Amino acid sequence: MNIQGIHYKLPEKIFLLGIFLLASTMSIGIILILIASIISIYENKKNILKDKWSIFLIFSAILMTISCLYQTYDYANKDLLGWEISLTWIGLLNWIPFFFLFISTEFFLITPNQRVKVAIFLLSGTIPVLITGFGQYFFNWEGPLSFLNGLVVWYLKPIEPHLGLSGIFSNQNYAGTWLSIIWPFSLGFLFINKNTSFKKYTSILLLFLFTLAIILTTSRNALFGILISIPFVLGIKSFLIILTIIFIIIFLLILKSTFPFGEESLGFLFNIFPQQFIDKFNKIDLTNLLEYRRINLWNDTLMLISKKPLFGLGAAFFPILYEFYYEPKSYTEQHTHNLFLELTASYGILVSLAIFLFIILLIYKSFEKINKNNPKGRDLLIDRSWLASTFVLLISQMNDITYYDGRISVIFWILLSGLRNITKI
Repeated sequence: MNIQGIHYKLPEKIFLLGIFLLASTMSIGIILILIASIISIYENKKNILKDKWSIFLIFSAILMTISCLYQTYDYANKDLLGWEISLTWIGLLNWIPFFFLFISTEFFLITPNQRVKVAIFLLSGTIPVLITGFGQYFFNWEGPLSFLNGLVVWYLKPIEPHLGLSGIFSNQNYAGTWLSIIWPFSLGFLFINKNTSFKKYTSILLLFLFTLAIILTTSRNALFGILISIPFVLGIKSFLIILTIIFIIIFLLILKSTFPFGEESLGFLFNIFPQQFIDKFNKIDLTNLLEYRRINLWNDTLMLISKKPLFGLGAAFFPILYEFYYEPKSYTEQHTHNLFLELTASYGILVSLAIFLFIILLIYKSFEKINKNNPKGRDLLIDRSWLASTFVLLISQMNDITYYDGRISVIFWILLSGLRNITKI
């Protein structure tokens, strides 16, 4: 796409500032990104309907609206157990505005150089997450800290025995997701900067800090994100690195639990990891897989979805129905812990298939373009890192839903918008 003559300099600066502030001051960051997006869409409005990806999302938005209309008609004058039909319409705010974000931020992500800038601002804007997280974990910093009359809130919750580092996020899983999104970029910049001493050592330090912070969140999804990222960024040959890491971890766990000297001699190694992190892996039992709480939840979710598969149950109706039908005693579930199932439960199978087909095709096409055209040096590394970050974020939503944190949903659709430009290489 020829960007000559497009007056994007000012909105691009606003956009980059929004990216920088997104992690630490979410509300301000989102407002700035929205302002830049509105300017961008106004200046480039003639190009919108020429893009097949944008048309696909417009079609998905129409399907979601049809589902809401059907639910409104179907639930009229029925006992909804305290749930209100307005919630399913409000739920559209988690999706349709982000479709607009995908369409409108394209013009800030056209070239590899633009994507490098976004990655730099994204990574540097995450430094406050590291500082507050380590302060919370090692120095017992506590919040919440509120700024600008509550417009900005840093949570800084006390680290309880079963919890991990969360920093300015409200939950360690949100923090883990965000850090796993950034990790591929920190790895990519290490190799981009390998020929400049200061930048190289700075990149090594940041990669170490991001890795440590991910471990301290105790999020298995985030740690898995590191393993996924390596072959995406460094190429398929690096898969041997992953297999070696997994083999070493398994070997050490066996050694620790089997031999009398294992606990004593390897104790110092396992002290690197928080006990609650190790406990999560100790609970894994492949022989009893179908008894896991998450597996049971998905099975129950499918049973509920089968009652209204085409147009869905309605956004935010799932936790009420789940409690009504299954009466859980020891825990409550606020969502399905799988974004595909969540969309299906909210708006039906047609909507979820449309949106996930869109995302998977976009990831596949961008992967195909990167490998076919084989860009060199910095361009190759930044595009691989971009793809890795997007894929890690998508995979993390298959076992948990952190999408509803505004920072994560915003960056998800911006990453997808960047992939759309990679498909045009």
